[in-house]
Amino acid sequence: MIHPGGLFKGDLEEPCIFCPGCKDTHVLPWKRGGWTFNGDTLKPTFMPSFRLYQDSVKGSGLCHFILTDGVINFCTDSTHPLAGKSVPLPEFPDETGDT
Repeated sequence: MIHPGGLFKGDLEEPCIFCPGCKDTHVLPWKRGGWTFNGDTLKPTFMPSFRLYQDSVKGSGLCHFILTDGVINFCTDSTHPLAGKSVPLPEFPDETGDT
């Protein structure tokens, strides 16, 4: 289990992040999908982009983003209010439990 800076939950094989656009967690299955990770747990960079379809109690839709140097760059095809915007990767809020 990792908890560096409160940015990730889980482990580095499939870390979870809190998405401020979806207001939910996302698992980043980077080792299974051919992504690269810079290894920096404080300013992570994953390439290429993640395109995640949400279907949960918090809603459904698309979250498409590039995580670069600890900043989430939301693509314009995301279906939440932060589409097209860039925001720092936030720490997990208190109410989000460990994964």
